[in-house]
This record gives sequence, C-alpha cells and structure tokens, in this order.
Amino acid sequence: MGTIAVGVVVGLIGVVLFYLAQVGCSTVRGVNSCGGLGVAALLLVAAVEVVVGSVLLKALSLTETTSTSLLAVGMVAVIAMALFFGALGSVWMFLVLPLLTGATFLVSWWITHSIVEDVDA
Repeated sequence: MGTIAVGVVVGLIGVVLFYLAQVGCSTVRGVNSCGGLGVAALLLVAAVEVVVGSVLLKALSLTETTSTSLLAVGMVAVIAMALFFGALGSVWMFLVLPLLTGATFLVSWWITHSIVEDVDA
C-alpha cells in the first residue's frame, strides 16, 4: 500500500512540475509551446520523479528503489503518451496521472521484487 502512496505523491509532483514548466515557457516565450526546451523540461521532470520516488521508497525500507522508481515513471510516460497525448493539458490529468503513477509504482515494485526474489533463490 505504501508503494501506491509513493506513486501518487510522485505523480502529483510530476503534474505540478509539468504545469510550472508550461507556465514558465508561456511567460518567457509568450506562447504555450516550449519548443526544444520542452523535451529538456520533460526529461528533468522525469528525473526528479525518479529521484523522489526512490528516496520515498527507501524511506519505506524497500529494496531496489531506484529500479522500481525508474520503471514506474517510464511506464507512466509511455502510457500517457500512448493513451492521453491529446488530453495532457486537461485539468483531469491532475487526477488521472497521480492515480496512474500510483498503479505503476505498485506494478513496478511487484516486478522488481519478483525478479530480485528469483535471483536470490
């Protein structure tokens, strides 16, 4: 259950950072698009999410925290681009993405935990 909470927190952080990046680009450039800086901003947001997720999972005394966090954030990125690309700017994404991130953290923990158990056995 703790992994889901970590995922929701990481998802909220990601949504807020993404929103702030959009506002920053809009303020600096005067348009809603970040251009080439948008990719760098998204990579930075993803990196922050991975680090925060890893730290929070470690605080729960879990193992394989970085790989769990990296896999979960990567899964959210792929799912969001595949299913929600047109709606990423919607207000609903403030709810959908944290819940999705919570689910991917749980799945990611299960995958990494299963692999570590198999290797240790």
